[in-house]
Amino acid sequence: MNCRPFSSDSKIRIYQPICIKESQIKILFSYFLKKNSDYWLNESAMTIHSLANSKKQFSIIMVILLFSAGLFFLNSLTKSTVSAADLPPQPYFTSPANDEFMGTMDPAYVKVYGDQVEVRVTDLGEEEDIIQTMFEFSEDGLIWNLIGVDENPGLEGIQFTGNNGESSTNAWGGTGWNIKWDTSALPEGYYILKATMIDGGGLMGTTEINVHLDPTPPFLNLDSKPSIAEGVLGPVGGNVRFNATTLDEDPEFFVLDYIDASRSGIDQQGLGDADQENVGTPNTNGTPQTDDDQNNFCGPTSAANALWRLAQNDPALLNNLNGGQFSNATEMAEQLGNDTNTDPVNGTASDDMTSGLRKFLKKRNLDGNYTVKPHIPKQGSRGPFWSEVYNALKQGEAVILLKVKPGADGVVGTADDIGHYETGKDANPLPLGGGGEVSVRDPRGPTDKSGKVKVVPKNNGFEGIWFDEDGDGQQDPGEVWYLLAFWEISPNNDYTWGLQKVEYNHLGEDLDGSNGYGIPVETTQIPDGFYLLRGRIFDATGNVGMNRTTMYINNHAPNPVTLKTLTTSDVTANSVTLSWTKNLDEDFKNYQIYISESPSTPGSNVRNITDWTNTTCTIGNLNNQTTYYATIIVEDLSGLTSNFSEPAIFTTLTSDLNPTPTPPNQPTPTPSPTMTPTPSPEPQTSFPIELVAGIVAIAIILTVIGTIFLYKKRSSTKKSHVPTTPETAPEKTEEPQEKEQVNQSPEENESPD
Repeated sequence: MNCRPFSSDSKIRIYQPICIKESQIKILFSYFLKKNSDYWLNESAMTIHSLANSKKQFSIIMVILLFSAGLFFLNSLTKSTVSAADLPPQPYFTSPANDEFMGTMDPAYVKVYGDQVEVRVTDLGEEEDIIQTMFEFSEDGLIWNLIGVDENPGLEGIQFTGNNGESSTNAWGGTGWNIKWDTSALPEGYYILKATMIDGGGLMGTTEINVHLDPTPPFLNLDSKPSIAEGVLGPVGGNVRFNATTLDEDPEFFVLDYIDASRSGIDQQGLGDADQENVGTPNTNGTPQTDDDQNNFCGPTSAANALWRLAQNDPALLNNLNGGQFSNATEMAEQLGNDTNTDPVNGTASDDMTSGLRKFLKKRNLDGNYTVKPHIPKQGSRGPFWSEVYNALKQGEAVILLKVKPGADGVVGTADDIGHYETGKDANPLPLGGGGEVSVRDPRGPTDKSGKVKVVPKNNGFEGIWFDEDGDGQQDPGEVWYLLAFWEISPNNDYTWGLQKVEYNHLGEDLDGSNGYGIPVETTQIPDGFYLLRGRIFDATGNVGMNRTTMYINNHAPNPVTLKTLTTSDVTANSVTLSWTKNLDEDFKNYQIYISESPSTPGSNVRNITDWTNTTCTIGNLNNQTTYYATIIVEDLSGLTSNFSEPAIFTTLTSDLNPTPTPPNQPTPTPSPTMTPTPSPEPQTSFPIELVAGIVAIAIILTVIGTIFLYKKRSSTKKSHVPTTPETAPEKTEEPQEKEQVNQSPEENESPD
C-alpha cells in the first residue's frame, strides 16, 4: 500500500493511504491485453505453420485458431478503446484563480483564502473519456498530500432547462471535475496544487499552479457615510477622510483612487449583436440552427456579446481557433458554447459559465490579462446586489447577468426557478421612483431594454428588477425578475486596462497604519457627481485586497434652468403651458414649479417633475384675467436647490374671449328687387328628344324581328320541296346548324344603343 504524508507543520505528519481503484485495475488490464495480444497472435501463427503438415494435430490447430480469433477480438476492443483517447488529457485550473478583489503583486501566484477552497479543473483537449481526476497539494513539490479524487463530473451548480432560454433549475452546480480543499489546519504560506486527469485509455495529464494561502486577506472596509441609496457613499462634501480597516495581520499600506461614473461613462457601446437562435447545434460545432423550437444558448450568446465590446480594443480576443479571427459575435458564441459545456436542452450551468470563460481566455493565452470574477451565491445564501452590477458596469467591465423568476413555489433560489442570461449594458443607480435602473441586451433578438430595480420586495434575499414589457406602467405577471448571479470580465494589468482606456485618478496613499489607515480628500477639487471609489490594501507578502463603492460628491447647488418665452397659444383663460431648459447635473432630483400673483414672492409650489428629460408642463386651475409670475428651481439629491429662474409673466384671458366668438342675432335684411332680363323665345321642337330616341329604338327592334321571321320562313319553304322519308338523315342535323347560324347572327348579338 502506497502512502503519502499530509503535513500541517514540521513536527506532525498524518499519513493517508492511496489505494488503487477498480477503474485503475481495468485500465491496467486493458493495457496488458493491448501489449500481449499481438505477441500471442504471432505465436499462434507460427505454431499453426509448424503443425500444418501433421493431420494428427488438426484438432489442436482448430483450438489454437479459435484461441487466436478470441485474442484478435479482444485486441480490436482494446485498440478501439485506446484510439478513442488518442490524446492525453490537458487539465487546466479554473479555480482557484486570482480575482479583482483578491490579487497579488506576483502574477505567478494565485491567492486563496477561507477554510474551504474550491479546486476545479477542465480539460483543454476536450476529450470525452475522462474517468477521474486526482487533486493534491505540496509545500515543496516533493512530498504530495492527497486532497481527494473526483470520479463523477456531475451537476454541482445552477443549471436550467426548458424552451427559449427559460427553464427549470436542475441542480446547484455545474458539470466538471472539482473538489473542496480544507485549508483550516494550514498556516499562511506558499503551496503547489496539482491535478491529474486519467482517461479511459489510461492516458494521464497533469498540471500544477502556485498558490499563496492567506487566511486573513487584506480585505478592507471603507467607513460609511450618510447614504442616499444602498451601495452609494454620500453625499460627501468639503474635506473628507476615507478610513479603511482590515483583519490582515501584516498590512503595509493603503491606496485610494477613483474613476468617473457619470451617465456618459456608464452606457456601454459596441456590444455584440449575436442572437441566441443562431447559436448552437447538437455539438455546437456545425451550421447554426435557426428553425429550432428549443434553444438554450442564451449563456454563451450573452457572454459573446459582452466580450465583443472588449475585443474592439483587444483583437487578441477575436482569435478563432478554427483559423483567422471571428467576423461576428455569433462565431464567438459558437466556441463559447463548447467552452461552457452548454447543452441545447439543459442550457449553461453557473459554474460552467465561470470555467468556460476562463477556458476561453486560456486557449488564447489571455488568462493573465483578464480576470473572471463570478458572483454566484452559495446554496441558501443571498444573491448579489444590483449596486455591485452598477460598479462593474461603471468600471467598463464586460458583465453577464443570470436573472430568474420563481417557479411554482414562489421562492427564488429553489429548484423550480426559471432562468435567463443577458448582457449588462447601462446602469443608473438613482432614478426617482425606484432604487436604480439597469439596461441589458437580451440575446433573443437581440433586444435592448431597461428595468427598474429595488421597486419590488426582495425574494429570499434576492433583489428584483422590473421590466415594463408592455409600457403600461403596471407590474404585470412575468415582468419581474430577480438577480441570481453575475460575472465580471475585467482587465487585470496595466496593458489591458490601457487597452480599455480605463484610467483611475490617484487620490492618495497611507504608508503608516499605526493609527489606522485613512486618506483625507478635498472633495471641492472634484466636480460634483458620481464616482467609482476604489480602495486597496497591500500586505507584507504582496497580497492585495480591494473594495469599491459608488461615491456621490456634492459641494454646490444645482445649476439653474431658464424658462422659455411664452407665446399667445401658451396662455388660456385658466391655464398656462411652461417650457424650460434641461438640467444636466448628475445628482438631479426634481424640477419645482412655483406660481405667484406677486412679483416679490415665489408663491406656491404647484408641480414637481422628477424626470430630468421632461422640460414642459401645463398648469391649470388659474383665475381668468389675472396676472401671474411663474418661476422654477432645481433640487438635487442632497436637498440643495438652485436659484429661482427669472419669472415668466403672463395674464390669463377673460372667460368670454376664450371660446370662439358668436355674433348677436339680427334680422336678415330684405334684398332690393333686381331687374331680370326676359330671354328671347327659342323655337321648340314638336317632340322631345327622349321620345324620338324611343321610337327609333322600337323601329330597330321590329326590323330585326321581321328579318329573322322572313329568314325562317324562306328556309322552311325550301325544305318543303324535299321528299320526306325516314332515311333522310340530314334533316336532323341541319336544324341545329341553322340554329347555330342564327345564334351567330350579327343582328342577334348586337346590343342596342
